[in-house]
Amino acid sequence: MYRAQDLFTFWDAQQQGGRKSIPYATIAQDGIQIPAELQLPVPYLKAVDQLLS
Repeated sequence: MYRAQDLFTFWDAQQQGGRKSIPYATIAQDGIQIPAELQLPVPYLKAVDQLLS
């Protein structure tokens, strides 16, 4: 999961001629990994809780 405010920084930069992709290292550093569980639904709410805390 990646924060919208961080994503918008890259979006604005590409609108002004910057790169059109986010480096993996940036996502790995700033994003929140959503661990896989046995159930099919992705437990994204746990990552949202982590973002809010």
